[in-house]
Amino acid sequence: MTLARLKEALEARGIPVLVVAPDYPATDAPFDRSVERNMSVPFLLYPEIRLAVPRPFALKKTLDAFRPTLCHLATPANLGLFGRAYCLRRKIPIVASYHTHLDRYLDYYGLGWLLPVLTEYMKWFHRPCRMIYAPSEETIRHLERLGLGPNALFSRGVDTGRFHPRPPEQVHAVRRRLGVREGETLFLYVGRLAREKDLDVLADAVRGLSDDVLRRSRFVLVGDGPHAEEIKNRFAGLPVVFPGFLRGEALAEAYAAADWFVFPSSTETFGNVALEALASGVPVIGSAAGGVTSFLEDGQNALLVPPRDPNAFRQALETAHRRPALRRRLAEGALKIARSRSWDAIFDRLIASYRAVLQETGVAAGP
Repeated sequence: MTLARLKEALEARGIPVLVVAPDYPATDAPFDRSVERNMSVPFLLYPEIRLAVPRPFALKKTLDAFRPTLCHLATPANLGLFGRAYCLRRKIPIVASYHTHLDRYLDYYGLGWLLPVLTEYMKWFHRPCRMIYAPSEETIRHLERLGLGPNALFSRGVDTGRFHPRPPEQVHAVRRRLGVREGETLFLYVGRLAREKDLDVLADAVRGLSDDVLRRSRFVLVGDGPHAEEIKNRFAGLPVVFPGFLRGEALAEAYAAADWFVFPSSTETFGNVALEALASGVPVIGSAAGGVTSFLEDGQNALLVPPRDPNAFRQALETAHRRPALRRRLAEGALKIARSRSWDAIFDRLIASYRAVLQETGVAAGP
């Protein structure tokens, strides 16, 4: 979604852009009609992610016709490797964006032994890059520790036209649809159902709640992923609803219907879903780790606890349930920070950085 918005922002400023991406079966990606799709296969460890199989001659022909002056690599996988090689051969300046802490995911999949190999690969892959864009200051510090750079901030905004508080009658209707009874506190999670999201911490925290809080709480986990069944089993016997993957208005309504947004993940480079919750007037209970700390403030718009600490998360859930006045105060702080996150300002800064890279390399910046 961020890359779709970037494409729209570039075109709105008169800058031609070509997106090269894997093919996703039955995709409804927002830029689907104007993207250069490549055949893909499911990634073995994570079938929802597709690995592209580029057609070198056809793709070279397409790129040669487009005549790019700047190459922005958004993945270190197959397409990123192709783009890197193509632009190096043609002496086109390269920048990259860092979206995912792959190194922090390894332990969740029993692959911690691969960390030195992955680190060296990431250093090699990014070596030609004139700039690496990261979504948060915490991520920039992480890249610096890995020896990657130079780095610049490419933060994230939120669409307040879509994500915003809703009128009470709409909220009540959505809550009834989600099976929330009158007087229950609705805790919402949105995201992948995957190990690296630390949902085991949430499950342990919920299981440890006092009986009176558990009886009057409802947890709704929106999303799907490679470990959906495993995660559902962790929550067996608890007041939890799994509505599956939601998008568009249905997703925006779910946010606005919640009392609290729960986000135990400690591996985020930014955490777009937490910002969407804030824009909906919903404070967050989350981990004081990762990129979310760039906009979540304990006691201002969130309750933050140490990462991977089920007992601390349980205490925060109990506090949230017992203190509705706290929720109302933090909701005001949530709306305040969300409304300050303008996509236009973020893209203006990114495009100014693009132009600086082109100027440094002696390439004409174009429109």
